[in-house]
Amino acid sequence: RDERPTASIATAGTVGVTLTDRTGAPLSGVNVAATLIHNTAPNDRITIPLKETAPGVYTAHSRLAYLGRWELRVLASRGTERFASIQHPELVAGSR
Repeated sequence: RDERPTASIATAGTVGVTLTDRTGAPLSGVNVAATLIHNTAPNDRITIPLKETAPGVYTAHSRLAYLGRWELRVLASRGTERFASIQHPELVAGSR
């Protein structure tokens, strides 16, 4: 399957992931977790489960101690299907 998530760190430390299938239909019932790693503190990893808040949309809130570039690792699973993604969003001043 060609499932491509979009992931972000939004305002106030909200982590959001949107999962769709290759036709753009939302993927529901997926177990999703995110690991956040700041580029200047790679040993301070934050792992949080995300909850489905709308069809195919998974979110969680985390207090993030640093501004700047983060590595966002998303792990998703449903049954025997597994998906992993690494993205590099930036948290800017005023968005915590």
